[in-house]
Amino acid sequence: MQIYLDYSATTPTRPEAIARMHDVLTQQWGNPSSLHDWGNRSATVLEQARIQVADLIGATADAIVFTSGGTEA
Repeated sequence: MQIYLDYSATTPTRPEAIARMHDVLTQQWGNPSSLHDWGNRSATVLEQARIQVADLIGATADAIVFTSGGTEA
């Protein structure tokens, strides 16, 4: 059995997250900043995620900022 001890760098992804990410990456892959239909659909998915995170931690959605990774954050 292997034990992973570098959680400060990354963590294993939960199967539920992989399943949801698969749906988004294969069906909603438009640029959320674009004004066309693909972009609008991706922006909707992103906003739904923002609301879910805010609800989870008791914050407002406008307080949630997504970045590309820890360095950018």
